[in-house]
Amino acid sequence: MKKKVMLFVFSLFLVIPIGVIISSSDIFPFLKSLAGVFLEGEHFEVREDEVVWITFSATGKYEIKLEADPNTFTLMNHKYYAHDHERVYYGFREINDADPNSFRIVNKFYAADSKQAYKTDSLIDGANGAFFEYLGGSFSKDDKNVFAGTSKMEICDFPSFRYIGGYLDEFALDDKCAYSGLFQIPVQDRKTFQLLGKGFSKDSKAAYWHNHLLEGADPKSFKVIKGKGIAKDKNGCWYGPQAKPCTK
Repeated sequence: MKKKVMLFVFSLFLVIPIGVIISSSDIFPFLKSLAGVFLEGEHFEVREDEVVWITFSATGKYEIKLEADPNTFTLMNHKYYAHDHERVYYGFREINDADPNSFRIVNKFYAADSKQAYKTDSLIDGANGAFFEYLGGSFSKDDKNVFAGTSKMEICDFPSFRYIGGYLDEFALDDKCAYSGLFQIPVQDRKTFQLLGKGFSKDSKAAYWHNHLLEGADPKSFKVIKGKGIAKDKNGCWYGPQAKPCTK
């Protein structure tokens, strides 16, 4: 049993950032706090006369008092969302101007009410909450526009816009253009466009890293080297947007 406990304590030290020193007097509060994160977790707590958000840090357990009405405070079907009769919260942060009566959770990070949409506690620029839906990655849409994160995108064809995944889940297409997050990829032949992985893509005429055109890349021989996060063509290697000689 002692061996198991020692191994557990040792494993905890591995997650402490390099350069952070925990003294002997601090280690037990630290371990207690860490245990709280795993066993109790961040959460709302409704008391007789107040509502608090419970959170943890390396130095202990903390309570953040909310400007909320405990009598009407309601937990929603995700632990980070809750509301009272006039406010909506994402954790300890109030979602400004959100309507608690029509508020709905889309997923862990996205929500909407009858008029607006939100990513965590931030307003999504110009989104119509009544028609808001999540597409995948950082992409979402309403009845007229597409959004990346909290920003409205300039796209080529709204009806055909779709999320296609890719490196860091940030690629999308429509029938005319391709996108890396918020930005349009300067594709030269949309019909032959394909994702290669690690942020790289190509068509029959050029190669790209995210939204950057790779000047001088040979699309015919361009490919991603498996397990290395770089690309290669007949002329050399590509480390993100930079061309360099290949190394063994």
